Amino acid sequence: MSTTTPARRGRRRAPSKLQRATGKAAALQKPRVILALLLLLGLTSVMLLDGYLRAEVGGDQRVRTGASSSDVPDDILDGGPILTFRSGEAQTRSVPD
Repeated sequence: MSTTTPARRGRRRAPSKLQRATGKAAALQKPRVILALLLLLGLTSVMLLDGYLRAEVGGDQRVRTGASSSDVPDDILDGGPILTFRSGEAQTRSVPD
């Protein structure tokens, strides 16, 4: 003779108040987390776009305080719009016609 228990048949028990509250809390948490992540993504995107448009992304060099234009050589001030520093020396170039 086998001593296996027969499968239960009949109606399922209704969830308790605690189980229902836990299910509702879990259902409410998911949209909140998604909304918070979307807001964080949006804020980060806006800040990166603003930094890119202001040419501040990746450019961490700043102008020194006390730097004046009187220290800049005249050929650089009167030169073309393209400024290069080949071999540590400042040179200007003009845009070709």
